[in-house]
Amino acid sequence: MKRIMYYFLFFISLYFLTGCEVAWETQFNKNGSGKYSMMVDLSSILQMASSMPSPDEEKSSSIKDTVIDFSKILENKKDSISKLPKDEQKRLKELEDLSIEIKADTATNKGFIRIDYDFDDIEDLKSIGEKLKRVEIDKLANFGNSKKMDEKKKEKGLPVITDLFDINFSKKSFETKIKEEAAKNMKSDSEKDAAFANMIVFKIRYVFPYRIKSVSNENVKILSNFKGIEFNASISDMGKNPNFFDVKVDFE
Repeated sequence: MKRIMYYFLFFISLYFLTGCEVAWETQFNKNGSGKYSMMVDLSSILQMASSMPSPDEEKSSSIKDTVIDFSKILENKKDSISKLPKDEQKRLKELEDLSIEIKADTATNKGFIRIDYDFDDIEDLKSIGEKLKRVEIDKLANFGNSKKMDEKKKEKGLPVITDLFDINFSKKSFETKIKEEAAKNMKSDSEKDAAFANMIVFKIRYVFPYRIKSVSNENVKILSNFKGIEFNASISDMGKNPNFFDVKVDFE
């Protein structure tokens, strides 16, 4: 199972999400806090990994199902953590509202990674990318492996919506706009490999505490209760129109 875990985490860290669906959902409360969720379908990656050679080939199929709840880890390890340098304690404390769920079935080649984060406000939401970069994914995959990650690996991370878009929310409106660098990368990726660009699908949903009065983008789907919007697009779609997900929502 370590071989499978290694390969799908490796491919994700390089954004090589062949044939994958990446779903983001951001739920806002009236006070600006909320919940950020991301799920990556790993089925295609597991299928690729199953065909790759390994020096320690597994003899049987297995199922990996685990939830990594950082608040519980910090509580259980608080005595050990208290002995760490102050800056290291602070870094770990910032992960308190983060949980990661990993499921993988090597018999059916089905699996996913789900990340949930409870944010306090917009600025906290915008920090999620940096916080995830601090999570030593290879240690989590091997559950206790003491090997340190090198600096290159620390710079990589799972794709985070706030790394791609500028997001703002208030009681009057919501607005999101793709970042200039992200738009360039999307266009470049779609031009380099059209087949690859068509296989990577983004599903993005925003849920609000207020009813929607109007939206500025015809690509958006308004949820049935008028308290949320949803987009679906491939990298190819975004390459053709980098502003595909740009929208302003006014509330009643």
